[in-house]
Amino acid sequence: MNDAPAEKTANVFSLRNFRLVFFGALVSELGATLYSFAVSFYILEISGNNAFLQGLYLALCGGVLLVFTPIGGVLGDRYDKARIMFVCDYMKGGLILLATLFLALFPSQSAHIAILFAVGILGSAVSGVFDPAAGALLPSIVEEDSLQQANAYFSVKSALLGILGVVLAGILYGALPIRLLFMLVGVCFVLSGVSEMFIRYAHTPSGEKLTVRLALSDMGEGLRYLRGQKAVMALVISILF
Repeated sequence: MNDAPAEKTANVFSLRNFRLVFFGALVSELGATLYSFAVSFYILEISGNNAFLQGLYLALCGGVLLVFTPIGGVLGDRYDKARIMFVCDYMKGGLILLATLFLALFPSQSAHIAILFAVGILGSAVSGVFDPAAGALLPSIVEEDSLQQANAYFSVKSALLGILGVVLAGILYGALPIRLLFMLVGVCFVLSGVSEMFIRYAHTPSGEKLTVRLALSDMGEGLRYLRGQKAVMALVISILF
């Protein structure tokens, strides 16, 4: 990889790396919003409004995400964050496109529910690896003086997607067949991965070989740090509820 140092500028959008990260994250997050909305309503639709199944799906996906996020943090500390991001996006896109194919091959409702649960759990594990790498990449591609501006743009992006993304998801869910909507989401993740492949930054490989013992030690240090940050812990607990 051709490494380049973090850059300082009046507007972070003039930086090629930031644009690639921002628009890659935008497309990926939009795909995640569309998929989450569509799956939740589709499970209700094909199960006769069985709220227990929908709740079980959300609980399993959330639990897997919670378990894999510390693992993603360990990997993000030692490996190329941009590479982690595009590999994860390709994996999520591939999973959803594969699920779309299986939905067409196995038309029964029980098969559809099993496919959606399997893809949801696997996708949540991939997201647990993706999210810490994406969150830690900004300081590597912009100077410290520009970091607040970069974070502000990401906050605005997430806030707008939280509103407009859900509205768009509702419109598309009502207008498109479910398989076509899933295919669109899969393509979103693939396009995000393509964008992230061109990110270049100064990555220094870790000299330590990653072992299970070292990974558990790093995760333990992270948890001990969080316990000392009362405001962060309060926020995490609120999000979990």
